[in-house]
Amino acid sequence: MDNETLEKIRKLTADYATQLPAKVRKIEMDWFGVKETGSKVLLERLIKNVHSLCGTAGTYGYTLVSEAARTIEQCLRKIESEGIVNQLELDDLIQDLNQLILIPLQKSIEQAPVINLNKEARLLYFVGREQDKFNKQIEPILQFNYALKLFTSVDEFIAAVHADKPDFILIDIELATKIPIETIRQFRDELVLVVYMASEDDLATRLFNVRHGGHALVTKPIDVDALLRILDNLFEARRPQNERILIVDDSIFLANYYAILLKQAGMITAKVIDARNFLSCLLEFQPDLILMDINMPFCTGTELAQVVHQQENLSGIPIIFLSSIVEKAVQLDVLSLAGDDFLTKPIEPAHLVAAVRNRLMRSRMLRARMMRDSLTNLYNHTMIHHHLEREMLMAERYKREMCVALLDIDYFKAINDTYGHQIGDKMLKELSLFLQKKLRKSDLIGRYGGEEFLVILPNTNMEAGIAIIDNLRERFSKISHKAGNKELFITVSGGIANYPRYDKVASLVKAADDALYLAKEQGRNRIVSMA
Repeated sequence: MDNETLEKIRKLTADYATQLPAKVRKIEMDWFGVKETGSKVLLERLIKNVHSLCGTAGTYGYTLVSEAARTIEQCLRKIESEGIVNQLELDDLIQDLNQLILIPLQKSIEQAPVINLNKEARLLYFVGREQDKFNKQIEPILQFNYALKLFTSVDEFIAAVHADKPDFILIDIELATKIPIETIRQFRDELVLVVYMASEDDLATRLFNVRHGGHALVTKPIDVDALLRILDNLFEARRPQNERILIVDDSIFLANYYAILLKQAGMITAKVIDARNFLSCLLEFQPDLILMDINMPFCTGTELAQVVHQQENLSGIPIIFLSSIVEKAVQLDVLSLAGDDFLTKPIEPAHLVAAVRNRLMRSRMLRARMMRDSLTNLYNHTMIHHHLEREMLMAERYKREMCVALLDIDYFKAINDTYGHQIGDKMLKELSLFLQKKLRKSDLIGRYGGEEFLVILPNTNMEAGIAIIDNLRERFSKISHKAGNKELFITVSGGIANYPRYDKVASLVKAADDALYLAKEQGRNRIVSMA
């Protein structure tokens, strides 16, 4: 944790310590009022303040105060629900709070792990016996911004991970039992992605993978395309993407504390202290995740979560509840209504960040599966169309040109009929990998349907667009492909059109499609532009 973040937390802790005696004094006064008047309004306010103290005190290191407040809250709730009161016991407990707040803090701030985004290549460590065979199988992924280190010794492998943390570890399941599960868990906690490799793909093997901390399982012999998709999806799901976290808590001390921790972990935060402002802030901020307190004035966090999930455009936002409620039955009731996860206050900084990251990672993986074509891992028809609409708006706003190309594998039906659909699928995957490797980072690619691929070239005029796409066509035609024991060369045809010549999505795609049809009519293996 950097010095600036530590200093911010120290200041928050000092501010909290300054106000803590007044909070305890308010609890004393409200308890005196409840004893004197029996007021239900005062009792509700007292329970709320004690509950808040339970969460905030533990967060800022006053563990004994938090535990005492939890006991007081349990006694007060008995009064609320059953009318049972032991005044002497509560007098003693509340009086103890004045002594407990004087005990010096012993809490240290645990650092949350940070992902290094500055490495030039994604680093993959492999530990297994068949080094030469594996190296030959996996070598093609080195073309896609991966670096590889091989290990036969488990001890050397573990030492290397500690010395230079990789992005991925790929473990041959035959050696996996020699690596302590605690070590794998430590790697996961440090944000290393764990993949196991096995000869079998049965339930027992997959259970082993799950029980030993695996994020994914691949089978021998290695299918490079499948492995690359798995690694890419895991990496993108883990990568911090300036996620937006909406913190909803009526305690300004807790909201500020969580905001500092999450900001230090690379996230963007917004805070709602008054629940009446929740909906307007939600719609304006558009969070990727909501961190929600449960017990608040005006309404509960559970009610707000249901408000979110009942709106179609918001229902996919994950919600993590944070509360000092420890009863499992209550936690399960809350989760059954609207939540995705439940964390009990106080929570360690690293645990909070890890919980938020893990939930975001699962959410991104789910969204990716909905957005991607399962065979090629490119954007599916719906998503590439969505990106095209967005890029056209950007081009219009900034007065830029852009091109759209439709590419189609020549004689694809004949390939399927002659060599089988498995080879046809292989050709589609190889073309998709080629396009991902050779196009610019700013370009977008999607599987538009069947053997058709749609390519978006932002900020590109027609002349440059034709040169880019035709160069891809020519280079791909020279690549040798395997179809069983046979060598196969395949070609692609393409049509290209540009904005602003065609200033609507439908007309732009139709122009590219018409140009593709002309390319087929003129003999295939060519790019035709629609001026």
